[in-house]
Amino acid sequence: MKPEYAEELIVGIINEGSFNWYILHNDICIMDLDINESAYRKKGYNFTIDEKYRFGIRVVNEKTKDDFLEKIQPYMISADELREMMSMESDPDELLSYNPSILIDFDKKTLLSYYPEYMSFEDFVPEGWTGKYQFFKDIIPERYRFWDNAKG
Repeated sequence: MKPEYAEELIVGIINEGSFNWYILHNDICIMDLDINESAYRKKGYNFTIDEKYRFGIRVVNEKTKDDFLEKIQPYMISADELREMMSMESDPDELLSYNPSILIDFDKKTLLSYYPEYMSFEDFVPEGWTGKYQFFKDIIPERYRFWDNAKG
């Protein structure tokens, strides 16, 4: 799988002190579908979000994280693989898709979003979590910074 700008996102996840990268469809990254539905209803839209696309998990939090992490396992990708993929890109527009968009930290119950488009992932975090729109590349441990030393 390859990241695609605004669709397939590069997402960092911290769980029990471990860090991993994933390439996930943007809809999978909405942590609380109930809050997301409520926001749409307040704007006059009447629909229900089908959680099937997200493995039947309506709210991703500390209670459902093990199931969620198991389901997204096939989408895990190493920093080396990302670095290699990025180094093969020559189109500047394609390189934009390699900007990490979301950092989910299950240990600190935070979601940081630096998603450049209209979705506000930080607004749809579960109760007890903190969501922020914030640049986070500088807090990623150096060995996971695939954008450093990439030739793209």
